[in-house]
Amino acid sequence: MKLKSRILFISTIIIFILTIFIGTSYSLWQTINVQKDNNVVTTSCFDIEFSDGNNINIENAYPISDEKGLQKIPYNLKLKNNCELGSSFKIVVNPLKSNTLDNQFIKLAIKENDNLKFTPKTINELQVNNDYETSKYSSSYTILEDNLYSKQEKNYKIYLWMNIDATNSEMNKTFKANFMIINTANSDIVSLDRKILDNNGGKEYIENKGNPDFSKASVTQAYYDKLEDKTNYTVDTGMYSTEDDYGTSYYFRGAVDNNNVIFANFCWQIIRITGNNSIRLIYNGIPDNGTCPKVYGSDPGISSDIFNNSNDNAYVGYMYGTVGSDNYNDTHANLNSSNAKTEVDTWFENNLKEYQSLLTDTLFCGDRSIAGKEGYWASDDTAKGYGNEVTYYGAYARSNFSNNSELKNKPTLKCLNKNDRYTVNDGNIGNANLTYPVALINADEIALAGGLGDIGNNSFYLYTDAYTVSMSASYFLNNTARIIFINQGGSYSIGSLTMTSSSFIMRPVINLTSYIQTIGNGTVNDPFVVKTE
Repeated sequence: MKLKSRILFISTIIIFILTIFIGTSYSLWQTINVQKDNNVVTTSCFDIEFSDGNNINIENAYPISDEKGLQKIPYNLKLKNNCELGSSFKIVVNPLKSNTLDNQFIKLAIKENDNLKFTPKTINELQVNNDYETSKYSSSYTILEDNLYSKQEKNYKIYLWMNIDATNSEMNKTFKANFMIINTANSDIVSLDRKILDNNGGKEYIENKGNPDFSKASVTQAYYDKLEDKTNYTVDTGMYSTEDDYGTSYYFRGAVDNNNVIFANFCWQIIRITGNNSIRLIYNGIPDNGTCPKVYGSDPGISSDIFNNSNDNAYVGYMYGTVGSDNYNDTHANLNSSNAKTEVDTWFENNLKEYQSLLTDTLFCGDRSIAGKEGYWASDDTAKGYGNEVTYYGAYARSNFSNNSELKNKPTLKCLNKNDRYTVNDGNIGNANLTYPVALINADEIALAGGLGDIGNNSFYLYTDAYTVSMSASYFLNNTARIIFINQGGSYSIGSLTMTSSSFIMRPVINLTSYIQTIGNGTVNDPFVVKTE
């Protein structure tokens, strides 16, 4: 049921006043009567920020084309919903009765994050708004209707210019209008991250559970009860929390059955909610009549192939630098795509590119940090990370293969090196080296999900009865680079990148925005279904 109580209204009804005076010939002068500095309005938990009014000051204006109108300096508007409820809002323009210049000669457009929301229109082509009436206005028009999920922020740019159809008869006339924001609380507008958390007890409940025992594989109660030796197993299915590079992340562990999503006509499993509220998904095959039943073998993968070549430290990376280099930095520069990245990128381009606006540029960690110092892991360990030098990497040190008591069985979602934080455009927290916002799962996420090195587990949600590759480097030894992967028995293992016995299956991983409409509750038979239109 929608909550009809109105939580905001224009703290100041007039956001800004637009005034156009006629000069000579087609010359128009426009001034904006607002404060010089940013104008921040906070009403309850809904914030509005208006940019400096001079941003849309048009001097010596004259009739111009839409193309040139969209090149004008826009008026910037930022809306942020700090409320616990979602909301619906309108951006409205109200021409004043005192105008002598007709609405048809003022053209308008609005962009969200540089994406045009509609083809430029004259004011009288906009939808009539009947929600607000006053004797001051000749009419009221809706520029945009949209939603804001809880904690969501949106940025808009409003463009105004004189319609190219204006003639000399429009000289010596004026136009004024008030712009308003109308916001209404709406309990039906719930972000996907909120739905997931609520399905699993809520943030407070999840955070209070503490950390599970990562020295044991997470299995079902039925599986556990049948074991003669229970030493390496535990039953800790559910959702847990830990920190990542953005904040608090909430991850699924064990034999969960409520982490299913249908997006872009494919099934996915939710790995975790990232610290920036994105939903990290791993590919899980094709829907069957609107459901996402568990599939095995290579079916949950997009292809089966080698990860990369194997005879140099460079090849442990999802991307790599100069083969045969004599230093770490050149070896692990992100200049070339691994075979795995090429496979994943090609699939994304053919299947998900049109949905890219619904994905976030959240980092993927392909950790290539050095695990120790010279001689730490073995007498021939060089800790150099280049050429054919024996080298152990960070994910190995955090696994149960490790002999480092401080790091063993302590997975982390914090990525040590910026060079290993794969992003598309974000060069601040990430490396901005990806082609598309897609990669692979990493070893730490496998451990958090309930996997354990060399301990069979066919009951946690990532099990597929196939060799599923991660993007985490393990070590370089005996002229062979090795990667961490989930093996056919459900444990995670360390193998050559070329996998001579069998190829790896690739399961793409993406980060879906939380601010999206869904139906369903995440189960196999009633998965979250993302509305993409």
